[in-house]
Amino acid sequence: MKLGLCGTHFFWFRFDEFLKFFEYFLVFNLTNKLDVEETERKIAEYKDANKEAISKNRGKLVSEFDLSLRSEMNNIVFIMNRVMMKYLLNI
Repeated sequence: MKLGLCGTHFFWFRFDEFLKFFEYFLVFNLTNKLDVEETERKIAEYKDANKEAISKNRGKLVSEFDLSLRSEMNNIVFIMNRVMMKYLLNI
């Protein structure tokens, strides 16, 4: 039997590692003002090592927000048009 991580399992394993690192190291240290310089250095290292992925995901978030905002604006315009029609036609 071969044990290993592949595909989705590997992704979730890596994500879990990141969350533990984030929660236990970064947040704890910064909140409690422990090893602040070292913690900020680790954050900078992470940013440098993952610039491309961070940029790609930031763009994805912006486009998802833009689509959501457009959808909400369309709903508002639709409702306003219905209200205007009711008002103008006294329905």
